[in-house]
Amino acid sequence: MNAHLDAARRGIAAVVVTYQPDLPQLQALLEALREQVQWVILVDNGSSCNVSGLLAEGDVFLPLEENRGLAAAQNIGIERALALEAQYIYLSDQDSLPTPGMIALLASAYLRTATEGAATGKPIAAVGPATVDARTGVYSCILAERQGRPVRYSPDPASDALVDVGILIASGSLLSAGALRAVGGMRSDYFIDHIDTEWCRRARAAGYRLLAVPAACMQHRLGDAVRHFWFLRWRHVQFHSPLRDYYMIRNSMLMLRDVPMGWAWRWLIVWRRFLLHPGYLLILGDQRMQRVRLMMRGFRDGLHGRGGRLDPVSGVLAPVARTALDP
Repeated sequence: MNAHLDAARRGIAAVVVTYQPDLPQLQALLEALREQVQWVILVDNGSSCNVSGLLAEGDVFLPLEENRGLAAAQNIGIERALALEAQYIYLSDQDSLPTPGMIALLASAYLRTATEGAATGKPIAAVGPATVDARTGVYSCILAERQGRPVRYSPDPASDALVDVGILIASGSLLSAGALRAVGGMRSDYFIDHIDTEWCRRARAAGYRLLAVPAACMQHRLGDAVRHFWFLRWRHVQFHSPLRDYYMIRNSMLMLRDVPMGWAWRWLIVWRRFLLHPGYLLILGDQRMQRVRLMMRGFRDGLHGRGGRLDPVSGVLAPVARTALDP
């Protein structure tokens, strides 16, 4: 590697969380990350496949005996990154793929805003790229924040702008070590879904900024399947398993209960998670009765402040062990 690339990689640790991954896809991700960061930390949530066989010299492998969920696994990886004295932590799902030089573009956003952040008293908690679905080639809309309100922003890959946002998708985000120490890590009791939304709103409430870098691009897969249809406008809707519907509804309720946020963000969560998306699922999705049952269970558990891992067979809601980074 040349000296310029080494300088761009310095102080950056990538935390990748896996669970039953597609091994060729994961191998491509790890190879891409090694070119862009100083440390690669892989946290595996009890996969049955041979994830360790993809590791290279210098990679850090943290195997968990069972599936503790995305949030706890991210915290465990972040803790190791902080112990290595990483300045920035890049989070990645197993099915994401950064384009060459993407992470360096994200890191440069911190440098561009360092003086401004110090002057306004609002440091940067995290920066993230524009994401494009590898299946459809469609860019995800960025939720910018203007005067405390969410505003749809269509990313322009040719722009060198930095956009203040209210939410960043965790996969592809570059988090500041200082912000993680001040704000805390992810909430392990969320297990999966809306972990990043909760952390972002918590960081914003603590006085931090979040930035999107449209010139940085990452391939990412949201949902098990995508459907394209018209409702007031053309939409791409991601469909997950019915179990994921439970976590989305439950964790949305937990956020509304526990996270400081303005009325506009609260209405957005209510509209998207309790009205719009369930409507799509019940009209266009399969396993409708199971989805209804699990969404109602999620609403009740969230209303009563219950988190943890739901066993889809027994219906038992088991607590998830907290980590040192849990808020």
